[in-house]
Amino acid sequence: MKHFYIFPLAILLYSGCAKKATVPSYLHVAPFVLTTDNATQGSNSANITDIWLYANGQLQGVYELPCTVPIIPTGDVKIAFRPGIKKNGTANERTYYPFYNYVDTTLTMEANQTTSYTPHVKYIPNLVFAWLENFEISNFTLKKTSFHTAADSLQICTDTNTTYKGGQSGRIVLTKKNEVFEYASKTPFTLPGSGRDIYLEVNYKTDLPLIVSFYDNSIIGVNKYSSVVTINPTAQWKKIYIYLTEEVSNKINSQGATTFSLYFNAINDADKLSEIMLDNIKLIYR
Repeated sequence: MKHFYIFPLAILLYSGCAKKATVPSYLHVAPFVLTTDNATQGSNSANITDIWLYANGQLQGVYELPCTVPIIPTGDVKIAFRPGIKKNGTANERTYYPFYNYVDTTLTMEANQTTSYTPHVKYIPNLVFAWLENFEISNFTLKKTSFHTAADSLQICTDTNTTYKGGQSGRIVLTKKNEVFEYASKTPFTLPGSGRDIYLEVNYKTDLPLIVSFYDNSIIGVNKYSSVVTINPTAQWKKIYIYLTEEVSNKINSQGATTFSLYFNAINDADKLSEIMLDNIKLIYR
């Protein structure tokens, strides 16, 4: 079932004792299509779940995709879409994604007729893609930390039946109970504070709860933070947008200048084979 908030479906107009209902038009919106420059922005993988929809500058509501929406204005209507996501993969933290552009168009809407539209979206200009890892080359940008105890190492997987969309992906296998997987970015990143937007995008498939967090390297030493997000196990490839703004700004405000290393951590909970797969890691800020 689609959940959304909209204005009333009919507006009643009165002329003396007569009552007349305005007949709306309908707009069917297909899922967004993301276009990227692969060399500088990475994969075009996206998980745009919602739209903020405007007609002639007025918010019509927030809708799950795909959706069919009643539109009261008819004729040539200026339609704007803002792409929405589940922040940190949580259904009750829906928000627009600040790094994708608005989609603006003019559509001819006819009363009681349905118009279909597929919005195409890009990243906004002047973003910093501080980290891109798609596991397409062997010299990838993650390394073991001192907490890693698994016998297996993070490897590039080329099995097209397993990898994300048939390309190459990162894969780790844990075989024993209490084995720990922990890999962090090789390079610490200098990230902005003052509430500036920072997100980590990740495609993943995991048999175990997967912690995503960071180390910070300040003048007083290296601090490890236990969890920003814990990703739930899934047998299907999914994409998550991890919100880092508050965590990073709070650390900078309390400790001053620092650099950050992002890490992934999981513990095998039984004597059985467990697999974790990662792809299309992007650390983005503006």
